[in-house]
Amino acid sequence: MNLELSISEMTILEASIQVLADGTKVTIRSATPKDATAILRLFRSIVEEGLYTLAEPAELTTTVEDEQEAISKDQEHPGNLCLVAEVNSEIVGMIRAESGAYRRTRHFADIDSMWVDARWRGRGIANLLITTLLNWAKQHPVLEKLGLFVFSTNIIAIKFYEKHGFVIEGRYSRDMKFGENNYVDTVAMGQLIKPRDLPAR
Repeated sequence: MNLELSISEMTILEASIQVLADGTKVTIRSATPKDATAILRLFRSIVEEGLYTLAEPAELTTTVEDEQEAISKDQEHPGNLCLVAEVNSEIVGMIRAESGAYRRTRHFADIDSMWVDARWRGRGIANLLITTLLNWAKQHPVLEKLGLFVFSTNIIAIKFYEKHGFVIEGRYSRDMKFGENNYVDTVAMGQLIKPRDLPAR
């Protein structure tokens, strides 16, 4: 597959309708700049939970214009993908992966965001998002590996990613400080989506 000829194909996926176990229909599709307001609303709701985000509510400075620009860049970069999960025209989840800008890092994409509205957790939305992204990455002509970071306290997320083939690759000890004597580690996870047998070094 010629990467130069397939930029739109790799960054903008056709919408697909999936059905949850309870019969709810969910549309998984690429985000567009028009989704910026809804995505920011979802992000703020996640941050306000105060558990698993870098930013605190008072530190949120991203504007609708900022998010629109980020989505546009995702659409233009062949190694990026931003997906949303939509139920009855409401965005209830999103996932974003971004690959490196340099030749030496283009094969790697970081999943820097995955959020699901609290009302919809535990129903399969996250499974649809990560599965769609993994399928995209496996078909990508350049990507070979995905990575992500998760707080050590987010056991549910760690087990979720392990279920989908990610492994723990490292740990940053006490790099998150929630308060006096209240530290959390960051766990680095990764998955080789196109494993290769390499000669011993």
